[in-house]
Amino acid sequence: MVNHNSSGNKTILLKTSEVDSCIKMYYNKYKGSGARKLHRLICRVFTGVTERDIQAYINRIPKQQRVHPKFTNKLPLKPVQSAKVLNQVQIYLVDMSVSPSTTDTPGITYKYILVVLDVFSRFCFLRPLQSKSSTEVAQRLIEIFSDTGPPVRIQSDQGSEFKGSVKILMEAMGVKIIYSRPYHPQAQGKVCGCNCGLISYLNTFFLSD
Repeated sequence: MVNHNSSGNKTILLKTSEVDSCIKMYYNKYKGSGARKLHRLICRVFTGVTERDIQAYINRIPKQQRVHPKFTNKLPLKPVQSAKVLNQVQIYLVDMSVSPSTTDTPGITYKYILVVLDVFSRFCFLRPLQSKSSTEVAQRLIEIFSDTGPPVRIQSDQGSEFKGSVKILMEAMGVKIIYSRPYHPQAQGKVCGCNCGLISYLNTFFLSD
């Protein structure tokens, strides 16, 4: 059966039983090409083949599985849980440098907000910061934990602002430090959820002002 492709050229409609043979022919001819490129080439002559069909065929090739293995033994995600107050806290910085907050004191402008969230109670501590330096972050953490007492564990991302002085402070307090996996925001899900609410509130406040 003859059809027309998007360019108006005549193409041949393949039967379901002919799809794999067609893909195999093009795959052997253009080795190293991905599903998208092969689909583009095939569609110049044939119709009835989808990019998903091509990707499924490539995934079934033993050599392809050795070069690009698909791992199915990943550890399941574990929720961050806490049994009591200050058993674990998560810390994060909210970047407000686009619209910094000025003060009556000359030369003092706050560009960041330190968010400290108790995982058990969901109670959130907020402190303004002039910079992302670990020294300033450590000073704000001292202010918070002087009132509440130190937590058992503290969790943060891989940012340099949570290392250096912060790491030294936590070790001195006997607090266990947990750094989340890089490019894995789910690990900081609870504090990130708090941040979304905070940013929404601040946007509403500044717009109404």
